[in-house]
Amino acid sequence: MLSKEYLAFREAFAKLPPPGELGPDEPPPEGVYLLGGGFPIPEGVTVTKEALGGVPVEWSRPAGAPRDKLIIYLHGGGFQPVPKGLYMDYPFGAILAERSGLNCVAVDYRMMPENHFPDTVHDAAAAYTALLEQGMRAEDIAVTGESAGGNLSLSLWLWCRMYGVARPGAIAALSPAVDLSGTEGAIGRPLAPGRDLTAPLISPRYGDYRGMKRVFVQYGATDLEAFLVGPGEEMIADMRAQGVDVVYDHWPELGHAFAADAGLYPEADEACARAIAFMKAEIGA
Repeated sequence: MLSKEYLAFREAFAKLPPPGELGPDEPPPEGVYLLGGGFPIPEGVTVTKEALGGVPVEWSRPAGAPRDKLIIYLHGGGFQPVPKGLYMDYPFGAILAERSGLNCVAVDYRMMPENHFPDTVHDAAAAYTALLEQGMRAEDIAVTGESAGGNLSLSLWLWCRMYGVARPGAIAALSPAVDLSGTEGAIGRPLAPGRDLTAPLISPRYGDYRGMKRVFVQYGATDLEAFLVGPGEEMIADMRAQGVDVVYDHWPELGHAFAADAGLYPEADEACARAIAFMKAEIGA
């Protein structure tokens, strides 16, 4: 049975405009504040804005976190600015840090309409390789993100495989948008004009995952998720055929990117906890 908190959230969420409909400086509708806009940073977590590999990032550091393990968070939002109160204004990176006990770095990668593929992947890769250059071991880094960020999490692993860079120790893709060839008008073509939208770094559904040991993929089944889950499950089948141990966390009654709503309703708390548990186990944290 769905919690009353989730049902209230879903009602408020239904009032929101689609991502990109409002400009980033326009005042948001009242319901947006449910998703951020003053949502507090967890107690004991210090948040700072810095640069990593020349890319703006937001570090969330919980008290007592180990220095040799961390999470990279790649936010969602359709690769485009969204109304205030979402994503970089909502402290999911800080929530991941507080709940995992690990430092978390959220990458503020370049977005449409000013920027296009491969800028998004290059920014994620620049931040990741900068950590390696600073002495972090790849096997001690977990990468996660929801929706477009789930896409980028998988694309970053594929980029590392393609260029011979040590691959992250864990990937947790939350509601990943894995096939942008089916979203030509809304996202795919504006993101990658003139490109083959089935290229794996654009649509990781078509990637070669040989050499990946395990991966965590999470989907719901309602709202936008119904559009994403089909290609996602095709990707999962391909991964398994390539020898990957896929932990598929499927929630039939939940909507899109629900794990990133941790702190707002119990189902999201549990979904977030499952992703964190996977990442910590994989990197030995």
